[in-house]
Amino acid sequence: MKLDIRESFQTIVANLNIKNENESQIISISYIATTPEEATKVVNTVIKVMEAEVGVLLEGDTIKTLSKATVEEAAIPVSPNIKMSLLMGLFIGLVGGLIIMVVILFSNNTIRENEDIEEITNIPILGEIEKW
Repeated sequence: MKLDIRESFQTIVANLNIKNENESQIISISYIATTPEEATKVVNTVIKVMEAEVGVLLEGDTIKTLSKATVEEAAIPVSPNIKMSLLMGLFIGLVGGLIIMVVILFSNNTIRENEDIEEITNIPILGEIEKW
């Protein structure tokens, strides 16, 4: 069987997920792709290859496909999740801004009041010059 997609074998294997459902004889196959059509094509091809190979490997035993992969019209993409990305960006921006503000506030060592000079030098202030 040949797939007419541009992905390499390693990429297909990395994006393919085959798992056994609840320790039963049912196998669930899923694939992460850029389009639902591509995912459907890959999963259905894997099913066809498995049906052909299991008959050879198990000497005549066959497997039965419960349902083929189909493209749903209202399919929700797994990623990117725009709402989650926006919320995470907002949260990280607010927390990052607060952290930067606190660091700047506590690292500010300018002298603003007479008491600041008294704290640094431990000498009382005798007089001060007012602003004009």
